Amino acid sequence: MYDEFHKNGSITLTDDGWAIDNLESQGLSLSGNAKTRRKILQDIVDSLGVECHDGGLFVMTDVEHLPEVKQRLLQVIMKINDMIVLRDDKVKNMFFEDVEEFLKSKEILFEKNFHLLVKAELSFNSIFLFL
Repeated sequence: MYDEFHKNGSITLTDDGWAIDNLESQGLSLSGNAKTRRKILQDIVDSLGVECHDGGLFVMTDVEHLPEVKQRLLQVIMKINDMIVLRDDKVKNMFFEDVEEFLKSKEILFEKNFHLLVKAELSFNSIFLFL
């Protein structure tokens, strides 16, 4: 976290793009079709009065409010870091676990990760095969 003190007495606190860059470097895309993820990010930022611009988080304050504003920025950084659970592989795993639990609770017979080879050139893969 960086503090930039201005001549007029205001202070800009920023993460210099670290939080969002950290997510993207771990495989969580916030661009393209990631509308829901961007909405979650914006909700986090808005909930604590922090701004997000060009991939960086920042907030303006004065010396009197510096400790509480710094705490708010840290909370935003931690909440954004928690978004790592929204990575595609984790979301898919959670979804398939939920589907499996639902099928078991309804006593529906199924086979997981089913692979069927019909002749040498024709194969079928299915995550769930219902029996």
